[in-house]
Amino acid sequence: MNFSIKLLSVLIIFSLVFSPLETRAEGFSLIRDAEIEACIREMAEPVFKAAGLPPQNVRIHIIADQNINAFVAEGMNIFVNTGIITYSTDPMVLMGVLAHETGHIAGGHLIRSAEEMKGLMTGSILGMLLGMATAVAGHSGSGGVAVMSGTQQMAERSYLQYSRVKEASADNAGLKFLSALHLSPEGMLKLLQYLNSQENLFFDKMNPYVMTHPLSKERIENIQAALSNSPYADNPAPENLRKCFPRSVAKLKAFMQEPAETFRDYPESDKSVPARYARAIAYYKIPELDKAIALIDQLIKENPDDAYFYELKGQILFENGRVKESVAPYARAEKLAPGSALIKLGLGSSEVAVNTPDLNRAAIAQLKQAAAIEPDNAMVWHQLGTAYGQVNQIPQSMLALAEEAMLQEKSDDGLRFAEMARKGLTPGSPDYIKASDIISSAKLLRKDKKDRPDKADGGN
Repeated sequence: MNFSIKLLSVLIIFSLVFSPLETRAEGFSLIRDAEIEACIREMAEPVFKAAGLPPQNVRIHIIADQNINAFVAEGMNIFVNTGIITYSTDPMVLMGVLAHETGHIAGGHLIRSAEEMKGLMTGSILGMLLGMATAVAGHSGSGGVAVMSGTQQMAERSYLQYSRVKEASADNAGLKFLSALHLSPEGMLKLLQYLNSQENLFFDKMNPYVMTHPLSKERIENIQAALSNSPYADNPAPENLRKCFPRSVAKLKAFMQEPAETFRDYPESDKSVPARYARAIAYYKIPELDKAIALIDQLIKENPDDAYFYELKGQILFENGRVKESVAPYARAEKLAPGSALIKLGLGSSEVAVNTPDLNRAAIAQLKQAAAIEPDNAMVWHQLGTAYGQVNQIPQSMLALAEEAMLQEKSDDGLRFAEMARKGLTPGSPDYIKASDIISSAKLLRKDKKDRPDKADGGN
């Protein structure tokens, strides 16, 4: 397939292939990448703490959409478009966006009546959140800007429209959080000034951020005054963000755009780490594997403790049929980033593909850890079920496949797999109890679908 994308409307599950299909207006696509997610978490978690929010309770999701936009949804979910990441050459711009969106969460701006929620959430934001749980793209959802998609109606304009009063409130909260962290609000101001200029130029094609976060002269003046009075106005972005963010932007652009565009944006004359990283990805996509691996090996030699360079090398090898060779770089990546479910999934998937008894057992250990970190990641359960099957632990395999099926709302499959699993499990054991729970849940889901004929099994 062609690697170029804009927005996707297909589920990509087993390999990192970017579809050239355009998304319909109601579609959405979600990005998964261990490195980019880790960098954004580094930005966001101090803000969450400043807001008094438990960081582990707030989830951040990246939408493959080049419009500048970000919003929050029920369940303390922040959605950030790729467009706002690639626009934000200064990490403090995205930091300001995250502070503002955190202000919406802290202010409870999404609390609605039960009737409003029923009308707006059904098949829209809830459907989108379900989409995140039911599919993982890229090499089993592991390295390198993987994409998963769905086609629920998002209803952004009705669900996410904020009043100007709430916008001002979120601005003030965001300014407070940044000040508590001794950070400059300049990034927040830069974005609003840019959007204001675009609003004037393209009034008939309003940016989604402007539509869901209405601008006003007073908002911009308020942030200008805060910047003028801030003792931290000239403070640069924290060093860790100055390092990870340019790499994340380069990686995201290289995976999402044509290689020719990447070589234009990051020419051979640019010897920086982000530029070489981007070119390695572009060569991988052409594919010119020797050049891609040579660049990655060069980066690894200079940065021997960087998990994400090893992860990308593992992905390149795996995606091009060199499966046995991919295990070692994935294993090194996992040692360097043991808390990443996506890297564990990449390693486990490679070990499953090699399919030797020792590697299958190693894969089971990795995938169980990944499932503990991301229990709503369907591909983790799929690969775990495969690994168990390959070592002839059939009840455990059926139980993992039942977990996968339930995440995909395939109640018939979930019930069947769980019943098969329970027959081979020790009564009273944790796995037996889990199988029994799935059987009960599957029966309830089947009943719900019978009561709602619009909900076919396996649907959203």
